[in-house]
Amino acid sequence: MLEQNVRPRVAAVRAACTVLVAALSVTAAPASAAAIAGIANAATAVRRTASVPVYLPTTIPDSVLGGGMVRASVLASSRSGYDVTFFEGKSCARPACRFGFMRGMPAPSQPAAGRSVPLPLGGTAYYVPGPCGAGCGPSTLTWTRAGSRYVLGLRGADANALRFMASSLRRF
Repeated sequence: MLEQNVRPRVAAVRAACTVLVAALSVTAAPASAAAIAGIANAATAVRRTASVPVYLPTTIPDSVLGGGMVRASVLASSRSGYDVTFFEGKSCARPACRFGFMRGMPAPSQPAAGRSVPLPLGGTAYYVPGPCGAGCGPSTLTWTRAGSRYVLGLRGADANALRFMASSLRRF
């Protein structure tokens, strides 16, 4: 009888410790001094049409960009999801200024690919490093929450930088 009561408690303590360790490892990364400009405007535009809950990051890690100016712009928004793109600089919209993105869509039936990474706020995401050559492509972190799939991408980012940015996600 005593053993039956102890096992669920041990499992709960282990789960709580896992979440705590993940949260502590994320907070060690430095936050960007500047939030992403235009994030609230982008969220408002997306919420009007997207059929999935809208989550967007509010900060970027200094280790990736070095605290420079980043602004959000809605690339696409429809009943099938949304795509918000992040650009470096105040007014640059060229592909070379594209820094990253956040996408939300209904969850497909196939599982996400990549290396399993614990999310700061609970759950599991899958990390895929971006290709690097003359320039680096976006690394991605993909997860599913409440029937929706989300993808966060940052040019040349490692898993810790993406986890840090994911810790700043806000539901709009």
